[in-house]
Order: sequence, then C-alpha cells, then structure tokens
Amino acid sequence: MRALVPLSPVRVPGGEVRFDAPAEVQVDLEAGRDGILARVRARAQGRAACDRCLGPVTVPITLDYEERFQTPAQAAASPAGAGDEERRVLYEGDVIDLGEGLRENLTLALPLKFLCREGCRGLCPRCGQNLNEGECGCRVEEPAKPLEALRPLLERFAREQDKARN
Repeated sequence: MRALVPLSPVRVPGGEVRFDAPAEVQVDLEAGRDGILARVRARAQGRAACDRCLGPVTVPITLDYEERFQTPAQAAASPAGAGDEERRVLYEGDVIDLGEGLRENLTLALPLKFLCREGCRGLCPRCGQNLNEGECGCRVEEPAKPLEALRPLLERFAREQDKARN
C-alpha cells in the first residue's frame, strides 16, 4: 500500500523542522501467528534553519523500518527475545496505527546539526552579519580558550609522571 501522509512539524533543539509536502509512505503488511508485521518505507523533505547562519536548510529523510503489531494475547505468547530489534506495538480491534512509529522513526532520522552547507561561516557574533554573504568589518577578537587555564595543571602532571618513571 502506498500513501501520501501529511506530517506535523517536529521540534528540535533551537527550532523545528517543517514539512511542506506529505511524506511518501509505502507499507507492506504480513499477517502471522505472532501478529502483523509492517514493513515501512518513507521519504520526506523537511525545512529547518541552519544552526550557524539561520538560513534555510532542506532536509531529505529516508526511512526503512519494521514494526510488529500484536494483540495482548499474541504478545503474551511470543515475548521479545534478547536480540529482538523489532518494535512491538499492542493493538485491539480491527485497526493498527502506524502514525506513532512513523513519527518516532522520522525524529530519529533527523540530523543532529542542520547546516546550509558544509563550510557555513555563520553569523558575526558582534553585528549579526551573515559571513557567507561577505565580511562585516567588525574586529572579532581571538576566540576564548577556556581550557587554557588547565595548562599549568597538565604541565605539573606531566612533570610528576616523568619523575615517577625515573
């Protein structure tokens, strides 16, 4: 079965990913003694803001996963094994809901960082100029080196290690 499924925005740190078009979803169902196995393939395209310059980012997503839907009686008769990677979902009646698994897998497939391009230079920390579009003229001081304060401690540790070896 193929379907176009509208997707709600997904909240991510720093914003959200929006979907302008429905996801293309293909589901193959296989019924058996231990429940209904759903093999799901989905493709979607989201929009987010670049984590460095706030420009638009297109986020292509491809999913391929399986879920097993079981009645409470089927779940009791076939407990999940130690190496069982398959997600198991309980259902009652004549309807199984694929939405929860689709949302979870979609969220897991999102990148940890959204970048408009690999070499994105981001925004000037002083004036906010997008440095991908050109320099701003601000004098940016050398970045802070927060671990520099540990240098004397590391040097002392190295000297003590040398003494212990000799």
